[in-house]
Amino acid sequence: MDGKAVALIGWTETATSKIYSLADKSEFESLGEDFHEKGGNYTMPAKLTTLYAVWGYDTDEDGTADVKETTYTLTYNANGGKFTEEKETKEVTVVAQDGYKLLASGEEGLPTHAKTNWNGTETAVVFMGWSTTKLEKIYSVNDERPVTVSEIDITESETVYAVWGYDADGNGTADINDNTHKITVSTGDNGLPQSSIAWIPLPPL
Repeated sequence: MDGKAVALIGWTETATSKIYSLADKSEFESLGEDFHEKGGNYTMPAKLTTLYAVWGYDTDEDGTADVKETTYTLTYNANGGKFTEEKETKEVTVVAQDGYKLLASGEEGLPTHAKTNWNGTETAVVFMGWSTTKLEKIYSVNDERPVTVSEIDITESETVYAVWGYDADGNGTADINDNTHKITVSTGDNGLPQSSIAWIPLPPL
C-alpha cells in the first residue's frame, strides 16, 4: 500500500478502512473485545456474522504489523548542528529490527550546520553521516576520515550523532570526501627551505 508493506493483524466485527501505523497504536489497542487475533479462536455468535480484516503497516517487512511489535526510541543528535525549529535532537519510534536504515544525505529531515571559521575563513560545514559515538570535531581535508554508519540494529533505545566536515570549495561534499591529491613543496627557487601543502581536487573519472 503506497509502496509500504502491509501485514494482517487480525479480525473485527466492525468494518474499518484504516491501515494502522505505529502512530495509531493507542487507537488500535482501543479496539478491545471487538478485535480477534489472527490464528486465534473465535466463538461464533448465534447470528449471521461477518468478520473484517484488520491491517497494519509492516515497515521492517518481517510479516508482523508494527503495532504488534516491540518498539524503541531512536534519537538523532545534531551534534553542533540544528534540525528544523532549531532543535538539537529528533526522536523517532522504531520497531526492533536488524539493519535499520538511518537518514541519509539527500533525504528530508537531516540537520544543518552554520558556517564555521576554518583557517581564518568562514567555511561551509556539511553533513557526512552518523556515528554511534559523539565526535566533537569538524573534519577537514587534513584529517583521517571518520567511521560513519548508515544502519544500526535496534535492540534497545539508541542515539546516533551527526558527523560534520568542512566544504571549502562549496560543492556540497565534505572536502575530506572529495577526490583530492596532496602536493608538498619543500624548497623555493632561491634554495631556501620552505614547505607548503596543497590539496588539489582531481577531475571526476
